[in-house]
Amino acid sequence: AESRPPRERGLLHNPLHHYSYDSISHYLQKMNDYTSLQVANLLRSRPGFVPGFVKILFSPLSHFVRNYVTRRGYRDGMQGFLLAVLDSLYALALYAKLREYATAPGDGERPPIDMDAIRAMKRRYAP
Repeated sequence: AESRPPRERGLLHNPLHHYSYDSISHYLQKMNDYTSLQVANLLRSRPGFVPGFVKILFSPLSHFVRNYVTRRGYRDGMQGFLLAVLDSLYALALYAKLREYATAPGDGERPPIDMDAIRAMKRRYAP
């Protein structure tokens, strides 16, 4: 293996803004894809796991508290509040999808859990 020379490091003189999504709609689309993929990962690592009422209730609450209080999202005003709520919605969607998948009848349609299945669903419902 060929070694590379070390890269020069610099100093930022202005804030670096990193936006992972363009809008709330974009966030929700990505959330849907990522939660579906995470369901697949959870089913592989914990086969047979079915989240119960306590997990579905308290995981979103925990996400909200962690983002809004512990990580001080309240300092960002309405934007911090909305991000904390959206992150808690992510946790709710994840465990709801996991429960839906784990309890679906064998012959019924199951939620998409891989990128090919997600893309097929998008094509089916695209305008």
